[in-house]
Amino acid sequence: KERLQKKEIKQRISEVLNLVGLSGLEKRYPHQLSGGQQQRVALARALAPQPSLILLDEPLSNLDVQVRLRLRHEIRHILKATGISAIFVTHDQEEALAISDKIAVMSQGNIEQLGTPEEVYTRPASRFVAEFVTQANFIPAKRKGELWTTEIGQWDIPTPSPLQGCHDGDLMVRQEDIFLEPDETGAIVISDRQFLGREYRYCLQMPSGGQLHARTTLSTQIPVGTKVQLAIPAYAPKIFPLDLNSRSA
Repeated sequence: KERLQKKEIKQRISEVLNLVGLSGLEKRYPHQLSGGQQQRVALARALAPQPSLILLDEPLSNLDVQVRLRLRHEIRHILKATGISAIFVTHDQEEALAISDKIAVMSQGNIEQLGTPEEVYTRPASRFVAEFVTQANFIPAKRKGELWTTEIGQWDIPTPSPLQGCHDGDLMVRQEDIFLEPDETGAIVISDRQFLGREYRYCLQMPSGGQLHARTTLSTQIPVGTKVQLAIPAYAPKIFPLDLNSRSA
């Protein structure tokens, strides 16, 4: 590109500072800026040359939670407003889901799955993606006829033709898909309950000694030590046959 004149440079600086919400702070030194403001400066510098693509490598990793939540919304808004594409690198699953139009989940340098946030979360293509993105429960399962059987129930889950011979697998159930019903005859016991502000996270002890986790709204408040039955929608579980090259059913 041709070199800009001083007047054009000054105008462009003003434009990007206004875009990232830093108008009026032009004379400040780095040590006079907060962590969030420093990240905005870095974003402004990246946007100033009007690139077609920018790389954001964990830009929010060193910020406190409230600043991160605010900035990830602002970054998405700014990128949409400018029409500039970005590759946003993060290990924070929630951050990736919130800021992206498309997500590529990588493992050992390979792309495990590429799709929209909704596709990756609801239809993980591999056990690795399911564990990394959804933080779901995985329960040992055996196939008996058309059913996959576990210690918490059995489900009729279609299995792709190449995997019809598989009889062992792991049943995936997301934490938010488990509904708890107090029942004195229940074989599952609530061993812990954590208050997370907007929801509760329950730790459930299964008869085998294994553990499950469930997330519920604040309206579901069940004491530790309560025996419960689990209600899981028929559509919720997914099976991952124990095959290195398997894909979810």
